[in-house]
Amino acid sequence: MRAPEMRILTLKDAAELFNCHPSTLYRLAKVGAIPAFRLGGSWRFSQSLLIAWMQNQMKAVDKTAKVRSHRRQN
Repeated sequence: MRAPEMRILTLKDAAELFNCHPSTLYRLAKVGAIPAFRLGGSWRFSQSLLIAWMQNQMKAVDKTAKVRSHRRQN
């Protein structure tokens, strides 16, 4: 059985995926806040891991918003 295809993105490609400046992703990758790895002297990103990371971030934001809304009602 063949493993699912994994697309590896450059810093520029990942920045386009997130619609942000490459330096933003560089800073996040450098401190380990976003899934990334070094290949030679360049950062690389797994597209599937980035999408999963983004979905987890969105869930966390949604959960925080619900807690804040609940606190305002009480």
